[in-house]
Amino acid sequence: MLLKTIKLNNIRSYENAEINFPTGSTLLSGDIGAGKSTILLATEFALFGTRRTNLSGASLLRNGEDKGSVELSFEIENKNITIQRNLSRGKKAISQDAGHIEIDGERKDLSTVELKQEIINLLNYPQEVLTKSKDLIYRYTVYTPQEEMKHILLENPSERLDILRRVFGIEKYKTIINNTKFFVSKIKLKVKEFTGVISDLEEKKSSKEEFLIKIKNLEESLFKIIPLHEENNKKINSKKEEIKLIEDKITKLNEIKTKVSVKNTKLESSLSQIERNKNEVNNLEIKNTEIKEVPNSEELIKQIETKKEEISSLNKKLDAIKNTIRTYEIKIEHAKDIKGKFHDLDVCPTCKQLVGDEYKSGVFSEQDKIVLESESNLKNFSSGLQLKEEGLESLNKELDALREKEREIELIKLKLKSFEEKKLRKTKLEEENIFILKEVNSLKLELEELNKEV
Repeated sequence: MLLKTIKLNNIRSYENAEINFPTGSTLLSGDIGAGKSTILLATEFALFGTRRTNLSGASLLRNGEDKGSVELSFEIENKNITIQRNLSRGKKAISQDAGHIEIDGERKDLSTVELKQEIINLLNYPQEVLTKSKDLIYRYTVYTPQEEMKHILLENPSERLDILRRVFGIEKYKTIINNTKFFVSKIKLKVKEFTGVISDLEEKKSSKEEFLIKIKNLEESLFKIIPLHEENNKKINSKKEEIKLIEDKITKLNEIKTKVSVKNTKLESSLSQIERNKNEVNNLEIKNTEIKEVPNSEELIKQIETKKEEISSLNKKLDAIKNTIRTYEIKIEHAKDIKGKFHDLDVCPTCKQLVGDEYKSGVFSEQDKIVLESESNLKNFSSGLQLKEEGLESLNKELDALREKEREIELIKLKLKSFEEKKLRKTKLEEENIFILKEVNSLKLELEELNKEV
């Protein structure tokens, strides 16, 4: 890689600067803080972007500025390349923005990771560098910061060797060597295993000869036995056929016996049903002789309704007489109450005048007249009430007698209904017995045939 120019915009101590690198070796000299390290850090940033610990955005962007950028031009394998990366200050931190890369005049706008991928491909660095943020290949091979050369020289030799292997892409050979060692150890174990397996090979060969002789003898014996075996197989097959015929007969016999058992059970059930039906018919005939003819109940219902109307009318009259009697009783009580109040009254509570004996005598005479009239009327109505109550009692007895006759008629109707139902039941039972008898006869014929078959 041959560096040509680098342009710095708001990077550390540089506000705007362009530095050209001549062909050959270049020496950067100057006082402390002059910006030597800034050029090297800016070159690393342009190639690989920021890294959280060693090269952060805050360590690159100029203080007080919101934007910054680095543009690096270089040559690789006769290709002219220009790459630009940008920085911007956010609310919380400084981050790198998307940039672009131009190769022989062809420009590509890429993200930060895509830019790093392009550079790794151009520099032929291992691809794992893309995802390892702490990888220090660039710093060990291109740029070593101040005060770190001693650290590199004193680093663990094996770690330094691993880094160089990654740089030149030869770490795979180390893996091959390790895998080869492992494979060889496995082969040695297999050799030991097979050596143990064949240790008694001669003994096994000898045993094999003995087994071959035994096999030959067994084959000669088998050749003699085979005809006998075939003859015995024929006899066995013949016997098996005989056994199968017998088993078929036994199976058929068992099926017939099962049918006979079922038929006998059904026959017994049918005979029992016929007997039960006959008994039920006999009972029905005995009870049916008690049924009588049902009398006409329409006239009786009319008589009951008439009696109810007479009783209702009489009850109304009784209520009227009782109300009248109560009225006269109230008049008598009121007259007696007035006489009691005037008996000891000397001064009128309303007008405050003296109440004389003559006035009291007039009041007593008038109230006595009311009492006599009320008692006379009360006596007349009481005697009428007694007659009405006796008439009501007589009507209730007549109504009860009519209702008793009505209940008797209803009972006769129920008995008649029961009689009709029993007649139907009797007919049904007789028809059922005829049907069952036919079944019984059929069952007996079937049983005879089955018994013959058994």
